[in-house]
Amino acid sequence: MALTDRGRDRLAAAGLCVGLVLAYNSNGREIGSYDTQATKFAARELLLRGTLSLNHVGGKTPEYATRWGFILAADGNYRSIYSPVPAIFAAAITWPLWQ
Repeated sequence: MALTDRGRDRLAAAGLCVGLVLAYNSNGREIGSYDTQATKFAARELLLRGTLSLNHVGGKTPEYATRWGFILAADGNYRSIYSPVPAIFAAAITWPLWQ
């Protein structure tokens, strides 16, 4: 079965995507930025406790509450300063593996 030009382009794009994912994740560590911590923990809290507040994270490790990305909201709960949409998507993707 011969590939068309469009099929070869798609195959090349998929190969490039897989290659980049492997290259960026080759060391097995996440990107060293504090920006990602609040969203990561918000997704985890959503799976564990059904909430996007970060009170348990800040209570267990108080240093997290002082990092960039964590904020004390008007209702007294620690939250991420970023949109909750990425945390919800991350929790939705992880949920089938969590069960």
